[in-house]
Amino acid sequence: MTTAQQGAAPDRLQLRSLRSFLAAVSALPAAGELGRSVAAPGLAACAKRRILSDMKKKICVLLFVLATSIPCLAVLIGNFDGLDPLINRADAIAVIRIDEHIDNRSTPNLSTTHKCYVYQTLKGSIPVGSGLPVRLTDTTTSFREKFRVYSTHLVFFYKHPKDKEGIEYDSVQWEGANIEVSPFGNEKVPEGKSVKERIKILINNYIIFRDQEAKREDALLQKVLKS
Repeated sequence: MTTAQQGAAPDRLQLRSLRSFLAAVSALPAAGELGRSVAAPGLAACAKRRILSDMKKKICVLLFVLATSIPCLAVLIGNFDGLDPLINRADAIAVIRIDEHIDNRSTPNLSTTHKCYVYQTLKGSIPVGSGLPVRLTDTTTSFREKFRVYSTHLVFFYKHPKDKEGIEYDSVQWEGANIEVSPFGNEKVPEGKSVKERIKILINNYIIFRDQEAKREDALLQKVLKS
């Protein structure tokens, strides 16, 4: 992972589960019950200390539950803060085609693993060709499957030592780090002078492609409605 990515502080926390948190909260006595217990006539000083001690223990347990649950049940996804910072965070940027799902079940950090064909590399040293396993995170809020077989994407990767699954490239967990692009014409690197210019060309081409696809679909739907 790049230094910029390690030092960055994403400002959106998506919690996958709060069951541990709610269970710990429900175990605490209600404030009214504590007040009645402390104010009860003839309550000994030691009993008061014991109640307060129990409260402290439960609060410590609650804090421990939060500290241990959040890392494994949440994923930090940074809000898009510009194309230049996103380019700087990435160790590699490539246009890939999803050829096969290795494991399409979402993990606690929202990632899935895929085998892909690399059309071109805009940054870094990912070799062009097929068979590269990658781990991708869907950073959007769309309910449609993001990484469909044979869909094409512009992905910003960070590189890490190869893990037990043989993967050394994960997509950056930041909005905009994976963008679907047109499936056509990706064998040739865009003619932009910089990485940023080439990325913008790819995105503009996809907007044109997507609009054409939408018009064809709308035309068919209109025929169905009029029939």
